[in-house]
Amino acid sequence: MQNKAANYRDLTLRRFELYLFPWIGKTPISDLTAPDMLTAVKRIQNQNKFETAYRTLQACGQVFRYAVQSGRAIRDVTADLRGALPPTTTKHMVTFTEPKNVAKLLRAIDGFTGTLTGQKALRLAPLVFVRPSELRCCLAKLRGCLATFCPSAITFISLALICSSTLRNAY
Repeated sequence: MQNKAANYRDLTLRRFELYLFPWIGKTPISDLTAPDMLTAVKRIQNQNKFETAYRTLQACGQVFRYAVQSGRAIRDVTADLRGALPPTTTKHMVTFTEPKNVAKLLRAIDGFTGTLTGQKALRLAPLVFVRPSELRCCLAKLRGCLATFCPSAITFISLALICSSTLRNAY
């Protein structure tokens, strides 16, 4: 997983800590079987966390493939579990198509009386038209580029990162 982003690695490790390690314990990877993995993943599914179950199984497959390549396991037992989990359903979010609805949204944003960070985050969102995660990614890259040229821009970018994090938590 060295070629993956740090956030992805952290999230994957956290999934393993929460959902797999308590059930598979210190069992060597060569001793794990498909039923063992299915039982662990079904526990996640029984909590109605279908996407998490699917992604955890997918990450387990990556770990097993690495174990096979490095000689720690004979085969990838998760390959036998393809189709064992129901496919996840994608829920599309509604969008505004009428100018009247956009105007209502902008008035609601203007009338928001929450925290200052929340106010700034909501006011930034319609100006950039991107998802909060996309904004954080762009701002992080911009922060690295501007650090050598314009140190005062770092303050603005840091505030924007806080705002985008607030937007993410609002959903």
